[in-house]
Amino acid sequence: MGFKFKLINPRKDQIATWSPFRDAIIAENKRVRDGIKKDFEATVETWETEVKFRTRERGRNFKLIFAVTTDSEIYGYVTEGTRSHVIRPRSPTGSLRFQTGYTPKTRVGFIGSSAGGKSGSIAFAKFVNHPGTEGRKFEQAIAKKWQKDWRVRLQKTISRVAARFRRG
Repeated sequence: MGFKFKLINPRKDQIATWSPFRDAIIAENKRVRDGIKKDFEATVETWETEVKFRTRERGRNFKLIFAVTTDSEIYGYVTEGTRSHVIRPRSPTGSLRFQTGYTPKTRVGFIGSSAGGKSGSIAFAKFVNHPGTEGRKFEQAIAKKWQKDWRVRLQKTISRVAARFRRG
C-alpha cells in the first residue's frame, strides 16, 4: 500500500536538462516527497498503533519517481475500509469484552487525525456482527492535494531559476 508520484522525463532539448534547472526541480521534488510523507504521518498521529512510513525513490537525471509506503495492515483496513464481518473470541469457550461506544479518530478524505477512541459501558458477547467501516481514502485525498500543489511549486521553481539567469 502506498502512494506513487511520477515525474515525466522531459526531452533532452527541454529546459530541465540544464543543470541549474534540473537540480532545483529535483530539490523541490524531494521537498514534495517529504511533505507527502508528513501528510501520511498526520493521518495516524493520534493512533495508539505505531505506523511507519518509508519513502523510496529511483531514477537518474529527471526520471525521479518516489513512493511513500507502509506495511501496516491496520492502516490498510482504515484507508481502504472493511466489509461487514463476524468477530469471534480467540478461544471457542471465551467471550469478547469491549466498550459499547467509539468515536473515530479519522474522517473520509481528511488528511489528519484527532482525538477519539473507545467510550461507553463494558459489554460481553460470544460474537459480534461488525458492520464494517468506510475507507478513509487517505491516498486519494493526499494525491488530490499534492497534484495541484506540485504544478504550482514546479512553476515557481522554474521561474526562480530563470530569474537568476535574467539578472545575469
